[in-house]
Amino acid sequence: MEESLRNSIIYSSIFFLIFFSMLFFYYNFSTLTEENNTEEIYDEFSNIDKLHWTHMPITYQINNKGLCGDFQLNETIRAFQEIEKATESYVNFLEVESEADLDISCLSLVDIKKDFEKSIKCKNITFNYKKEKIDVYNEGILSLTQYSVSTETIKRTENETIYQVCYSDNRYVSEDFLGEARPSIINNKIIHGEIYLYKGKFGWTKCSNFPTKSVHEIFHVLGFVHFTSSNIICNPICINLPQEDIMYPYISCDFQNKINLRYITCLKNIYSNNEVDGTCSEINFWKLCPEGYVLGQNYKCYEECGEGHYCSEDSTCIEKECFSCSEGYYLSDDNLCYPEEFLGSFKALFNPSSKPPTLLSVNSKKQSV
Repeated sequence: MEESLRNSIIYSSIFFLIFFSMLFFYYNFSTLTEENNTEEIYDEFSNIDKLHWTHMPITYQINNKGLCGDFQLNETIRAFQEIEKATESYVNFLEVESEADLDISCLSLVDIKKDFEKSIKCKNITFNYKKEKIDVYNEGILSLTQYSVSTETIKRTENETIYQVCYSDNRYVSEDFLGEARPSIINNKIIHGEIYLYKGKFGWTKCSNFPTKSVHEIFHVLGFVHFTSSNIICNPICINLPQEDIMYPYISCDFQNKINLRYITCLKNIYSNNEVDGTCSEINFWKLCPEGYVLGQNYKCYEECGEGHYCSEDSTCIEKECFSCSEGYYLSDDNLCYPEEFLGSFKALFNPSSKPPTLLSVNSKKQSV
């Protein structure tokens, strides 16, 4: 009996020792994980629902400085200073030697041009009707990441138009342009950014009074995309003219010689954590599309048709391919094309002139982003 009691006490002690050890481990592990998660998602500007960086200053480093000319480097530094000054340092930058938030890379134009010439591809785009002109970007034939080299009309008749579109997937192609800039985004937070700089073959387009190009590209990594015609307000006088906006995609030193007030007030509002009054209503932001959708040329989300692609508004996705009917026809629910005169009519069900839709040639109007 005494031995049984002793064994019971020993087993009970072992049980409680294991139980409290597990409890101690679980508590400490849970606390550590929670603290780490808190550090990962910490946001100095948690009152803001717009796309934004989570901290200030934004650190940056310039890689391969020897490949850039003095003007490009000085203009970039000056652009940082102009943004800090305009926002009263609510937005500020700090140069570091490694592990920066923003990587600025100088690239060799000679190497770029060699790669570019090797990368040029051409494709024929066919339309089953007479077409007078083509817009390779707005019609979704090329994506924003592709560079249009040339467009040539091969054939144009009443029933058929064929264009040859030559392009490159090499994104470092423009000969006199401040490369490109793009932020990396997670959960509506900017976690990293990249800007590419290189000196053009015919020299850098210099806006002597203001670092227009550099501010434009830095604004991209602050989350802003291009100013579009949809931003123009006419009531009755037109304001917000696109060429006057720093985020207009085409540089004009005569017009874009300052940071527009709408960007200043927006940035101050965001990076004061909503303490400074301001609105971002007139500004276009980068955005992430829901699963199954991709971002289009107009920065709207479209249903995905095949991996990373979408169809333009005048074509339809069928089994991950974009199809379109000839002019004067419409696509019915049975995936056949019928004359528009039968639209909404039961005659379409018995119409012998029905025909299959046209598979748009070589990714035509099928946008890749």
